[in-house]
Amino acid sequence: RPNGERYFGEFVNNRYHGSGALEMPDGTKYIGQMREGRYHGVGGINFSNGDVTYQGHFKNGLYHGFGKYKASNSGASVSFIAYFRNGQPVKKFDFGDGGGAE
Repeated sequence: RPNGERYFGEFVNNRYHGSGALEMPDGTKYIGQMREGRYHGVGGINFSNGDVTYQGHFKNGLYHGFGKYKASNSGASVSFIAYFRNGQPVKKFDFGDGGGAE
């Protein structure tokens, strides 16, 4: 693709649609379901710096539904399972520090 993305998977109307794997020019990788060119359904994303990963449900390109989010930076890390709505955690279950539900 002209924008440097590499995609292996299904297309409908010249858009990513169905199951596939997408690699962005910066190295960010997504594997999962797509709808009309956006992350939609079940999938996982690993950002290029390797510090942030998410595996779970997406809707219209955003985290939406149950998923596991993990981020690390300079030796500190946070990991939680949550119910997301429009990209934001609504109900979070924090296990990164041995804690419980929030």
